[in-house]
Amino acid sequence: VDGHVIEGRPQGSRSTLTGLLRGLAQLGEASRFQILCSNPVLCAERIGSGEFEYVKIPKSGSLYRLIVALPFTLNKMRPSAVLWQYVSTPFFLKNNVVVIHDVLPYTHPHLFPVLFRLRCQILFFLSMLGAKKIITVSETAEKEICRLFPFFSNKIAVVPNGPSFSEEIYFEDEDTELQRTHSYILAVGRVEQRKNIPLLVEAFKKAELTDVRLLIVGKRDLGFDFNPDEKENIFHLEGVDD
Repeated sequence: VDGHVIEGRPQGSRSTLTGLLRGLAQLGEASRFQILCSNPVLCAERIGSGEFEYVKIPKSGSLYRLIVALPFTLNKMRPSAVLWQYVSTPFFLKNNVVVIHDVLPYTHPHLFPVLFRLRCQILFFLSMLGAKKIITVSETAEKEICRLFPFFSNKIAVVPNGPSFSEEIYFEDEDTELQRTHSYILAVGRVEQRKNIPLLVEAFKKAELTDVRLLIVGKRDLGFDFNPDEKENIFHLEGVDD
């Protein structure tokens, strides 16, 4: 498993992979998986469970990691299959499984800096081309991939994101002021341009739900101007754990 997203900033791909590994650990499958990362201690701490084997690769930039560090390590290890998030190395093509959460650099190019967008478009395509299986997390993403690249349609599988908490958490009776006095709408995700938070806020205001709060939970990206008005029952929370 390419574990570099586990070491990175909070985002959907990190949450998905971390939740998947925790699930595998609960099933007793941890021993079958090796996680490639530059900081095994941090990865183990963030996953928080399971006796995974952590394989350390040199800490480096993304290009060096994809072109040198990962191919060298994988060709030495010869794993049965490799799970990637978005981008795989082009120099190891044995049973790659690539998770493509979305194809926004193709469908919404205006949301990305030019060089970043072009790099994503090239690397996404090469990764899907070299993959034995492409996993995506929604039917919408599957349709977009098939529309853009119909020749990949026969190797796509949709595996939706799902709840990763125990049932008790959902029904826990916590006597908090928020639960006692307000109903609320919860939106979780990195607060950035791509999430279209202003549209959510506008819709909430138009609904005129005087007894409901809108809680937006997630880290705000630098440069994204978002200042909710608590007088309008709109709140932004950062640093909230699971």
